[in-house]
Amino acid sequence: MNLVLIILTSVCWWTSSVNPTKELWVVQRESAITIQGSSNIGDYWCKLNTIELGDSIYLHLQNGNLSSIDNSKLFLPVKDFKCVNFLMNRDFQNLLKAKQHRNISIQLTSLAHPENRNYAKLGGKVKITITNISRTYPVVFEYSKINQNNFTLTGKTIINLNDYKLEAPRRLGGMIRFEREVAVDYSLSFRKMPL
Repeated sequence: MNLVLIILTSVCWWTSSVNPTKELWVVQRESAITIQGSSNIGDYWCKLNTIELGDSIYLHLQNGNLSSIDNSKLFLPVKDFKCVNFLMNRDFQNLLKAKQHRNISIQLTSLAHPENRNYAKLGGKVKITITNISRTYPVVFEYSKINQNNFTLTGKTIINLNDYKLEAPRRLGGMIRFEREVAVDYSLSFRKMPL
């Protein structure tokens, strides 16, 4: 009897684990990415309010847990970032070599599952590509479930301009110096779509 129960349990576990669920989520227009930095005279920011998605994001669930993510690359046109002032707009585009490299891409490569909670801190990884150089960073997202079809992720990644072979801008003959570390802030809204 025990042997039959063990085999039945194993078969039930195996059949549920081989039938993963796939969900389609779309990044909504109200999402934003902000890049923040500082100089020896103050802080600055550059913000992108309209995000173009290369494709929709597919979340694969297995036994109710997130098992993988597909097509999670966001394309961020450098020219569409709006900075604190017009001089920073120009410096930001020159820094990121916008004429040669029109986009920054950010790819969500992993994300912990929120385990049916309405709010949670989730560990994940993002791959950021600037000027054709890619680096992967750990990130902690704050997950907030709005309803069954909507959730938000907010988080921050600290990157170093040296990782992308970028030279921090200088102004007034070097009297104004910009820090090499900048923060990438994510404020992403997702909506579930039917498959």
